[in-house]
Amino acid sequence: MRIAHIKSQAELHRLSGIPATSIARILKGQATPSIENLAKIAQACKTTTDALIFGTHGSSKEITHFPLIYVTQRELTILHQYRQANSMGKTLIETAAETAEKAPSTLA
Repeated sequence: MRIAHIKSQAELHRLSGIPATSIARILKGQATPSIENLAKIAQACKTTTDALIFGTHGSSKEITHFPLIYVTQRELTILHQYRQANSMGKTLIETAAETAEKAPSTLA
């Protein structure tokens, strides 16, 4: 919000169309946004969902369209759990991800 010069939760609510109570819960860390709401927040902040998820705030050029399939709800939940984990938990999650069987490519 700071980078996008959005001064209040009410302003983010107006720009994104997300209910004010949901915005408050998301910003307090009490709720994880759905993929759709994450996309709405990114568009309101004139950034990408990747920038919101990974904290990479490159240029703040306006985004007019981007797919809503970058991250599934389960992936967002895992990311949220990773960010909340202590160092041992993060190590376990990283090890599991590195050793997990890779999904077969659908490009043939």
